[in-house]
Amino acid sequence: MERQVFVSHAADDPDWSTEAIEAVASAIRDAGVVVRLDLWHQQAVKRHLSLSEWRGWMDDAIRDASHILCLVSPRYQQLWQRRPEDPGGFGVAFESIRMIHGLYLDKQRSHGRILTLRPQGQGYDCIPLDLKLDCAAYAWAGDRAMLLSHVSEADLPATVVRPPAPSPAPAPAPAPA
Repeated sequence: MERQVFVSHAADDPDWSTEAIEAVASAIRDAGVVVRLDLWHQQAVKRHLSLSEWRGWMDDAIRDASHILCLVSPRYQQLWQRRPEDPGGFGVAFESIRMIHGLYLDKQRSHGRILTLRPQGQGYDCIPLDLKLDCAAYAWAGDRAMLLSHVSEADLPATVVRPPAPSPAPAPAPAPA
């Protein structure tokens, strides 16, 4: 399995600027790991994607990732909870459902696959409860070397049960002649 990190983050997060997000992703890429980051995907396709295209991309990125890195913050935690009154955050809400499902399938153990990364100055209280139990927690930039070692050198979480890829819709039956 190829080492691949999917970076989950909240758009317009005051604790994670675009520059900070890209700095984290670049450090991982420079360590020799493939990075799946929505900001880079948007630049690569050179067009706006529909909601269904984003969901497909997120499903593929989560399913194929050897590691999922959640850039947590109070905003990320708020969006993770998927409350109807919270505006925006469709990406985090969608990803949270997929990650919770994966944790459920694997009896609440991430086996080192899901990691959390807190920004400078944030404590553990910004980590969503679903991720506190069995997901490694790092702080940027204090734990940079350990985080990079985790995603680039540590044993791959081979025992993780991943949700199957969505099945294509069945073809309609031919009309009777």
